[in-house]
Amino acid sequence: GSRFFCEDSCAVVHVEGSGDKPVTITGATIGGSAAAAYKLGAMNFPITLAPGDIRDLTICFTPAQVSNGDATVDVATDDAAQPHILLKLTGALDVGLQAPAVFSFGVAGGNGPWNGNVVVTNTSNRDLTVNSATIAPPFSIISAIPFVVPAHGNYPVALRLNASNDPDPKGTLLLNNSTPCDDTLLVALVANTDERKTIVAIAGTVRGRWGTTVSVPIGLENAQAAYLKEFDIAVTANPRLLDPGQANFRNGAANGWTVSRKNFDRKTGTLTLHLAADANAATLGTNDTTLMIDYAVLRGDSIASEIGINLSTLPASVTAITRAGEFALEDFCDAYGRLLRANGTVALKQNIPNPFNPTTTIEFETAFQSHVRLTVYDVVGREVMRPIDEEMPAGRRRIELNARDLPSGVYTYRLTTGLQTLERQMILSK
Repeated sequence: GSRFFCEDSCAVVHVEGSGDKPVTITGATIGGSAAAAYKLGAMNFPITLAPGDIRDLTICFTPAQVSNGDATVDVATDDAAQPHILLKLTGALDVGLQAPAVFSFGVAGGNGPWNGNVVVTNTSNRDLTVNSATIAPPFSIISAIPFVVPAHGNYPVALRLNASNDPDPKGTLLLNNSTPCDDTLLVALVANTDERKTIVAIAGTVRGRWGTTVSVPIGLENAQAAYLKEFDIAVTANPRLLDPGQANFRNGAANGWTVSRKNFDRKTGTLTLHLAADANAATLGTNDTTLMIDYAVLRGDSIASEIGINLSTLPASVTAITRAGEFALEDFCDAYGRLLRANGTVALKQNIPNPFNPTTTIEFETAFQSHVRLTVYDVVGREVMRPIDEEMPAGRRRIELNARDLPSGVYTYRLTTGLQTLERQMILSK
């Protein structure tokens, strides 16, 4: 039958000799999917039974070993007519009380208090009693303790969220049941107030030269320790141009905040920093607490990089506003050894429209005067068009591409200027 995990039980099976001659039991084994939950009592084999003799076979069940499952006792004999006697065993673990792992009060508006019910379900065949409960402020229990949850029924436990200065209160409800087993239900309690907070993070724009170190500023505004104890900042830059080093608050004045390096993904160039506030931390952005990240400028295949920024692990009541920055080389030498000065950025925009038939517009930007080449390749890498192949001054321009002579398919268009190569894909659909 169904038993609770703490209720080991044993049963006795009577084995009787029959017929007109003795039968010897040579052994007994237990097999099946739930064999681990059953155990045979001590017996000394072989056992000879004369006709009419009775021996008791003890079988014990430990429900904590399984949830549900069957097993079979195989009693082996020396009787050629019946060499095996098979006894089927059935048993199940009775789960008892259940409750949701997480209960949310939702978005709580106003000054409170707010009420809610956690439903406790009894899946067993017996009434079960919750003897005690533990909860911490700002949460409290309204329901009387102890209470009984009827068999195959449920009981709504009334809770209250009292007014709190924490915009994202969290807590735990512990319900204890001691009959027939000592057991505990754990429910995580969460809530969000309707007072939304906003933190602003803005990456700066800097210039530098190959072989030097530049400091990229990350401006933080309205990061209040009262509702924001810790969070992560992910800053992404081209890893072939910028290699991150130390990160510190400007002038070392963080006013109770600390910053630590959490991770760097060299493939994507994403540096993840963890910011944490102590009990007396001030609001970031009010006392010149800009975060500075040092980058070594590498001699790679790029002359500019966007400084992307993203905030994560924020409380549910806090939203983030971010704005990307940019790094550009101040001056560099092209493939011919000429010293060039960067007046902007190198960029290749996605064609519009895309997919297209048969014309589309491609916009690009160059940071210096040099030879510019725009080429189009088919899916196997063959050059099929070269709309631009000439010397051009720095600036932004737009061209219209006509692919009336090309078949439908996916094409790659590539911009080459100096040491920089950018490419995107477009779809021609006729």
